[in-house]
Amino acid sequence: MDSKIHKRVVKLLICPVVVFVFMACSSAPVQEMSDARQAIQAAKSVGADENSQSNLVQAKKFLKKAEQALHIGEYKKARVNALAAKEEAIQAQQFATLTNF
Repeated sequence: MDSKIHKRVVKLLICPVVVFVFMACSSAPVQEMSDARQAIQAAKSVGADENSQSNLVQAKKFLKKAEQALHIGEYKKARVNALAAKEEAIQAQQFATLTNF
């Protein structure tokens, strides 16, 4: 009898943890979207509009795709595109910084 109670208690403790893990995996990529927007703004602030337009344009395209995916609940796709937007914006910022000197 004690073994059955023990198993039940373990199941009751594990279930919320499993649910939390699944929820965390499928949650909206709020931080990634924010990071991408900030990276694009940082790139613009060092003159990326003039100097590294291809990377900045690509970053904006990725961000738009991320926003569209987020709107329809495709969080994984939104996260991937937001991360790509951030990387493109960082490259744009680095290029603009190097060419401004």
